[in-house]
Amino acid sequence: MRENILLNRLFDLAKEKNQEYLMKIVSKHKLQPYFKQIMNKQIVELENQLQEITNRYKTSMSFLKKLEKNLNEPIVVVKGFSNHQLTKGRILLRGMADIDLLSKNPYELKSLLLNQGFIEKKTETGHELSELQRDDINIDLHKFVPVASYPHDINNNINLNKIMTTEGAIFKGKITYEDIIEHSINLSDKILIPNVNLSLVILCASIFRDYISRIDQLPYFKLINLVEVYLLLQEEDYDSEEFLHLAKKFDAEHSIEFINSLLVEIYQVNLLKSPPKLKYYPQILFWNFNEWFIQENLVDAIFNIDFESVLKSMGAKTHEINDSDILIIDFLNEGNVLQGHYASKKNHYKSISIEVKWLETLKLTLFIYDIHYIHENDIISINLGESDSKLTFFGSESRQKTFGAPKKYGKISHNLDGNTLSIEFVLTQAELYKYLLADNKLGISIYIEKHEKENELNCIFPIIISRNE
Repeated sequence: MRENILLNRLFDLAKEKNQEYLMKIVSKHKLQPYFKQIMNKQIVELENQLQEITNRYKTSMSFLKKLEKNLNEPIVVVKGFSNHQLTKGRILLRGMADIDLLSKNPYELKSLLLNQGFIEKKTETGHELSELQRDDINIDLHKFVPVASYPHDINNNINLNKIMTTEGAIFKGKITYEDIIEHSINLSDKILIPNVNLSLVILCASIFRDYISRIDQLPYFKLINLVEVYLLLQEEDYDSEEFLHLAKKFDAEHSIEFINSLLVEIYQVNLLKSPPKLKYYPQILFWNFNEWFIQENLVDAIFNIDFESVLKSMGAKTHEINDSDILIIDFLNEGNVLQGHYASKKNHYKSISIEVKWLETLKLTLFIYDIHYIHENDIISINLGESDSKLTFFGSESRQKTFGAPKKYGKISHNLDGNTLSIEFVLTQAELYKYLLADNKLGISIYIEKHEKENELNCIFPIIISRNE
């Protein structure tokens, strides 16, 4: 089956690794059911994951049927299991963390869910009204589906794999509840899903949005989504003219061009009626400074399963540390400046350094000098390469609530002593184990967004630490 072309390519990249590593990649990209199809042996871990996927699907459907009884107006389910339902099972069930819902009155639906015992885990942002949880049910309540586009001058000349634009990512495209109702099918009386053509636009927009906004973590997007794009294109109800019309209507042309470049390379499928307009497909380096980073090879980048290579592509160096040593890195020293990315409104770069001690526990302390106060919009984050592996310091509790509940591992503390802000990150040996790279190395990306008076500083520092025992 042609959908397995992608899977086989991923396996080729992982063929020198063991089964544990391969299962990690399969799980990360939510490809378990397709992996099962091409395997000629039973793997206990895989069977357990597939059973968990089935159980979660049944739990979700049971919840929606009960919820439906209390609804005045239909609700819409997007992404997740909706494509499985849409294709009558030809798209296999996938793992899903939450149920994405849109409602004619999302505030009313939120109130209903809170009254049913749900707890709000994340507050309102641009397109999301709330994230709510009750037991094993997680709800992502959307006001609309956002569609991102590049700015008009994204085809500017490259300078060392970077592009500066006059504005940042544009979110003028919106797919609303009313739009989806117009292009939907019924699962039941009051539970709807988008039809094939609109589901394709939503999926392409989601993949593109994830890709441009995840420069320092893997995966850039989950490859199951690309498999589902290919399979939706095989559906009888797919209409290329209608699909391209909807893409234009919702300003999703850049999303479609991005996906098309991957489909042409991997599946030899072309969605476009005319040549693409984009020269590159860069990722956001700094949101607030309209700075972008271009991968050397797009297809290699989306198949990348090696966080170390991502860090190196961003300029990371490897620093060795012994058990008895404290590793100190001053990021503004001449020898280190190339491994960091900076942007500042006042073109004033504060001194920044880290101290690392790695015994049984990893202790990393970040120092930012010449600081006057902690601003409510400050964000300082350490990322270990996984979508769930960020330890983040926020300048205010409200900012933390906006970005979601803190992770249940690691420890963060801070101290403002004089004009020096120190942020301490601590991870135990057990917490570190799953993030270690080959040869006892650890990949880290440090992100800083520091606000002071009329100045703002953004930095990304990619680092590789090798422990000598």
